[in-house]
Amino acid sequence: MPQEYLHIYLNWSDPTTGKFYTYRSPLENEDGPVQVTFGRGQKNLVGLTSNAVSGYHARIEYRNHNLFLIDLGSVNGTWLDGRRQKKAILKDGMAFQIGPFIFEISLRIEPLRGESENTSPRLDNDSEEQEIIAQAFNRSELAWLVSETLEKAQERRDDPGNGVEEPPNEFWKSTLSSPKLPIDDLKKIDPEFQETTYLSIGGGLGSFAWIDRLLIAGVDKQDAVVIGDSPEPYMKFQRLSKLSQIPGHERLRCDSRETLDNIWGWPGYALREFVNDLLRGKVKAAWQTFLRSLTAPFFRAEYMPKMKDFIKSIEREAARIDWKEIWQFGVVLAIRLVNDGRYAIIYSPTGKTIESDIQVMVTNHLHIAFGFPGIRFEPDLQNYRINTGDTRKVVNAYEDHEHIYQELEQKGGDVLLRGEGIFASRILQRMASAREKNPGIGIVHLRRMPKVRGSSYGKNTRKVEHFWELQSLSWPKAAYSGDLQVMYQEASDDKRAQLFNDWGGMTTINRKDWSEMTADGLSEGWYQTRFGQIDRVIPSETDKVVTVIRGNSIVDEESKITTDFIIDATGVVSSIEADPL
Repeated sequence: MPQEYLHIYLNWSDPTTGKFYTYRSPLENEDGPVQVTFGRGQKNLVGLTSNAVSGYHARIEYRNHNLFLIDLGSVNGTWLDGRRQKKAILKDGMAFQIGPFIFEISLRIEPLRGESENTSPRLDNDSEEQEIIAQAFNRSELAWLVSETLEKAQERRDDPGNGVEEPPNEFWKSTLSSPKLPIDDLKKIDPEFQETTYLSIGGGLGSFAWIDRLLIAGVDKQDAVVIGDSPEPYMKFQRLSKLSQIPGHERLRCDSRETLDNIWGWPGYALREFVNDLLRGKVKAAWQTFLRSLTAPFFRAEYMPKMKDFIKSIEREAARIDWKEIWQFGVVLAIRLVNDGRYAIIYSPTGKTIESDIQVMVTNHLHIAFGFPGIRFEPDLQNYRINTGDTRKVVNAYEDHEHIYQELEQKGGDVLLRGEGIFASRILQRMASAREKNPGIGIVHLRRMPKVRGSSYGKNTRKVEHFWELQSLSWPKAAYSGDLQVMYQEASDDKRAQLFNDWGGMTTINRKDWSEMTADGLSEGWYQTRFGQIDRVIPSETDKVVTVIRGNSIVDEESKITTDFIIDATGVVSSIEADPL
């Protein structure tokens, strides 16, 4: 029987792209203890692409049956339990922070693998996790955001006789296994072979903006095609926002500097809103909008357009360019190069993958803009829903959960909120509004570890207030249209990866009403922030939900939080590798 050794597993995510990584290493082997080093330098076992990380930043070492986290004199420090540490003891389930990266630790006793151990982080395979998510949201409102491939897989598991489709013939088998396709063979495909000059996959706001710019530049609409699953380019964005408590009359939680029906940006949203309010006799509201747009962000909160005005501008431009003549329904199955330098898109115009429904379109220029490929839903919450079948008390922010606010307003109760971004802040504000109808509402905000220092670049550091990192955008504005944009364009690939992490991150808007609400909630006790690693979520005997957490301190403490509901606003998956295509 092979000898077993203590192994460390480190899990973390890229703060900007959301990609998840896992690193595994033995902490001892036949030769003795093994060290794990972190930093920007190439010789580190865990390489981190951020200027906030020193070349040789920190290391983990195992000696005298203790696991130590040691800072190597880094500029920005190594953080544990919200405090900067030079040397600290780590235990299973704890978390620590290096630059913008938060690491979670798990320890296991395992035999050494036959192959060489990981010497660099690897991207987790998302397929198994996505299948679990599909099960957790089966027959729920969130099916529209779960990939069709996974939904069909779930249907086949539930009923092996359901959804049996005709397998592709030998031509399609060889086609999909070939990296480059002969154009002469493609032209023989029945139905009629299709060609275009410009093709965008996705059909959402990304596809819309690209096609719109092409047409403005003089491209004929007959030479452009969009393949997607919704005739309205704003549908997914609008639904995500509405479910995250940003309905039409509320303002967006992200920047929108130009109206999509006027790329030159004048008249912009603020001027339009000012004029419309004046015409309706809302003089005070009009001047508030006018002053905010002129003095933000130095003297007033950042101006953001209302959701309904944003949608109206898209509808107006979509009608002008005849969007519905350019868009067509389709589910893309594969993309292949053609031997003449173009791209072949294999897709189904019906959504079915039977041979008779598969078609091919060849294009000179291909644009991929399928947006968020899936949801992010914490494994412990997935397991709770799968094991209990309860989709009422434990919800994701991106499914319809209006029943929670209605019940809270009627009966009161407690809610556990998870997530730290823009949508989490909006949900918290919605619950604070519900307290005006029923003050018997309590909110517990669960975070992995305290955020005590904002992301920094050069001499600039983001403000942190009540553990929220405040900034209107996930990136600074200059990264979109200023000196930082020029720097990003001219940077090498490695340098871009560093800038990507340095400038990005999880933020929410710095608004006066938001700051006052959180300050009042903390002082009055109806809003609390707790920190720790989630161990499990289980039903209670009183028809509530119990969240069992472990603290991030040296003491092995375990505590339980009992609430009426859990809302998970940890976000959506932004990694392109998670998309079935």
